[in-house]
Amino acid sequence: MASINYQTLRPEQAFQIYQNYMNEDKLQDALGILYRYITTFGMRRRAGAYQDPNEISVANNIQVLYKLMVAYVDLRLQIGVTLVDDQNQLKEMLKSFRQMTQHNHPEAFYEILEEYRGKVEKLFEEKAKAYSLQELQTLPFVGQMQYEEPAEELLFLSFDPQAKSSKDLQKSCLRLIWEAYRTIMENVKWNERMEELYFDTIKRVSAFCLKYRRRGEYQWFCEQINKFVLDLNVRDVDLKRNPSHVDLSRISTNDKHVIARFQVVQTALDLDLHQEAFKTLETIFVLKTMRKGAFRESYLLQYYEFLSIIFAKSQNSLYQAFAYYNHFLSYRKKPVDTRAEIQIKNQEINKKLNFLVLTVLTIPLYQQHTYQGDRIVQLFGQGTKVPNRDEMLRIIGEMNAIHFVTPVVKKIYNLLQNKQDILTISDQAKSIFDELKNTQPQFVKYVPLLEENLICSVLKNVSQIYKTIKLETLQQLLKFIHQDRIVQNLLYLIPQRLIDCKIDFLNQIVSFNQETKHNYNLQLLPNVLAKFVVENKVVNPLEAAKKQFDSAELDMTTRSQIIKKLNKQADPNQIKKESQEQSRLRKLELDKQRLIEEQERQLKQKAIQEMEQKKAKELQIRQKLLSDIIKLKGNKFVTFEIHGERKKIELLKDHHLLDIDTNFLQDIKKKFEEDSKKGADDKFMKNFKKTDYIERERAKIERLIIETWQDNDLDQLQAAHQARFEKNLKLKELFIQNEKIFDSYFEQIKEKSEEEYNQQYQEWIQQLREKYRELIISKAEELYKKAQEQEKLLKEKRQAEQQNATQTAPAQNRGFVRGVDVAKAEIREDVKQTEPAATQEIGGFRRGVALQQTAPPPQVQPTTTSTGTFNRGAALQQQPQQAQPQAQAQPQSMFTRSDNKLIQSTQPVQKKPEPEPEKPKQLSKKMKYQYKPKIYKHIDSVKQDF
Repeated sequence: MASINYQTLRPEQAFQIYQNYMNEDKLQDALGILYRYITTFGMRRRAGAYQDPNEISVANNIQVLYKLMVAYVDLRLQIGVTLVDDQNQLKEMLKSFRQMTQHNHPEAFYEILEEYRGKVEKLFEEKAKAYSLQELQTLPFVGQMQYEEPAEELLFLSFDPQAKSSKDLQKSCLRLIWEAYRTIMENVKWNERMEELYFDTIKRVSAFCLKYRRRGEYQWFCEQINKFVLDLNVRDVDLKRNPSHVDLSRISTNDKHVIARFQVVQTALDLDLHQEAFKTLETIFVLKTMRKGAFRESYLLQYYEFLSIIFAKSQNSLYQAFAYYNHFLSYRKKPVDTRAEIQIKNQEINKKLNFLVLTVLTIPLYQQHTYQGDRIVQLFGQGTKVPNRDEMLRIIGEMNAIHFVTPVVKKIYNLLQNKQDILTISDQAKSIFDELKNTQPQFVKYVPLLEENLICSVLKNVSQIYKTIKLETLQQLLKFIHQDRIVQNLLYLIPQRLIDCKIDFLNQIVSFNQETKHNYNLQLLPNVLAKFVVENKVVNPLEAAKKQFDSAELDMTTRSQIIKKLNKQADPNQIKKESQEQSRLRKLELDKQRLIEEQERQLKQKAIQEMEQKKAKELQIRQKLLSDIIKLKGNKFVTFEIHGERKKIELLKDHHLLDIDTNFLQDIKKKFEEDSKKGADDKFMKNFKKTDYIERERAKIERLIIETWQDNDLDQLQAAHQARFEKNLKLKELFIQNEKIFDSYFEQIKEKSEEEYNQQYQEWIQQLREKYRELIISKAEELYKKAQEQEKLLKEKRQAEQQNATQTAPAQNRGFVRGVDVAKAEIREDVKQTEPAATQEIGGFRRGVALQQTAPPPQVQPTTTSTGTFNRGAALQQQPQQAQPQAQAQPQSMFTRSDNKLIQSTQPVQKKPEPEPEKPKQLSKKMKYQYKPKIYKHIDSVKQDF
């Protein structure tokens, strides 16, 4: 096939190339041109492909594209779809055409799928004529292309090649139509415009599986359609951006899906796939919750009927009876118009009442417990409580259903519910059950369960009368069953705590252990008890009800007066207690309701969490596939169509991946892996050719070298080689010896250098100690001299201040006395002076005296000297203190020298603060870094010594 540029190829040109290949009878080339052109048409760029930008749109080329797609389908079916690659190619073609037409031209894709289905069905009918129906029904599972048969079947077929080839042809015949249905369902289930084709295909799949008894394929089909609804229930779809997407909340769409699921349930029941039928009913319940409007009564009628059938198959009589009771209530609400329809409805109600009464009677006598969080209970609706056997019997009694059932059913009801004589009940049961089997054959399936309940009731009555009884006697009481069945029922009733007994199989005796003591006179044989049998009178329930009604009418007139009297005579405390009890019960009911709601909420949260985990896991798988595709694609340009927009694969986010199928990503990854594998194979072939050429050239050169050698020179060459080897060996030994000599010499040099270094290090340490010792002593002497001078100056200043204080004190006292005398004389001599002037003068005099007395004495600022460590750089620290009285002055501090060491005395020194002396210069960094780090440890130790 010549190279073709599909980006610039027009649809008409592609169709012409296809026709040319068909005329030349090149079917594979014709198929290839159609496949490559359709798959690349949607990926071509908007600008630059054509001169006319309008020619790139699908609308301008839809007719030619439709012709190309029809031609591909015809040619594909003509060649055959027997391999996995052929089926994958067909699926990829349909997906590409769907992406091009699903938004603007869905009718084209609809017609393609419909035509493809019709041609496949026609081809299947022609091939199926060659085989019998039984042969096609007995074939194993063909739902997968790569399905492997069991080892026994393969071993059997290996001895008969003809049978193996015949069976392979039969499988390919079934697989052809099954893969066609499967491909159509995958392409149309998300598009609401294709729903007609979707539901029609569901009908055809059901009919196909029912006709050919394909249980495995239909099981897979049920799982897929149920998963589709559950995914839509969780999926968040923007219908404004994607209006053609399926919306199950819409009533019309929901109705179509519900009707289709009911057909699937019926087919599953016909194929004995009760588990798949039950799961499909769960899906119908999900559709009921997703629906915006009310669920129709006709749907509820079928829903509860199928539920009762499934529960009957699982032998769950309680749920079967409650489901059929809901089915009966739904049927009573069925609207009718004419009188004939009313008569038909009444007749049907009577028939359903027979079934309802029998299903209630088949419920086991022991209590069956249910709880609200049960998966089965939720199928009856949220907040629905499933009644037990006694409650169901009470409901039937309130409905007065016994008067509308057949006489045989009425007899069975009286036999099980009314107290009967255990000596005659066996004969009655046998005659009634025989009549039921003969007159009502549709009720035969209820007989074993009715017998079980009757046996349980008889054994319970016997346990209350007898303490010990033989198995032969029990067999005489229960003639309609075998002895083994009696033992089986006894063993079954013991764990249910209906009776308490022990069976002695050796002596064939049953012992009933009861808490109360019974009289041994009651342990009579059946022939003795027969004398005391009284005639059994069956009371008519209708007459009893009439009598009760008449008595109720008589009491209605006085009932109101009696209630008034009772209210007057009622005790207030009793009323209070009753109200408290009612409030308590109401509170308990509310608590119970809250608990139920909390359990339902937890279950919903758990379901949501499971769906979210599943969604996150699926998203993680898609992210991994996307990253692998990005790594494998290299420089290729890959885009995806998301909601009608093209996006590069590198720009896809997590919310985009939710709209992409995982299988689609796997197909793309597989394609790129094949391309990369092909590129790796090409690269390997290039390297192989290159290395092969090099090896061949090397072989030529070696051949020439060998040919140039002469036979007589071989000994000479060997001798030269031996001499060169010995020479190299001696040189090697010399090198080893020199290496040992060099190691010993290096060790000697190393030891000598270490000794010199240690000697120089010790000398340097000694010099450093002497230097610091002299520096410290000189600094201490200088500080001592300064301290003595400061103490001397302070002492002289104190003496001067004390002298000034002693001289000024008497003069002040004399001035004070003189001022007082003068003031008194002036007051006596001049009494006529005004009072304010005298007051001011005396006040001024007193103020002066007060100021003199309150004047603070001169303060002395003492100082305290102390020495710091050398590494801090402070030789003296001074701190100001408040003046102290002279009487409390402390002795002066001084330094003493003893054994070349300075010792500070304990006497503190008080003197004026002086500026802090300059810090002594320390060693420079340059000097420090000239020595190794371990020298600093010795320097610190020297400082600590001083």
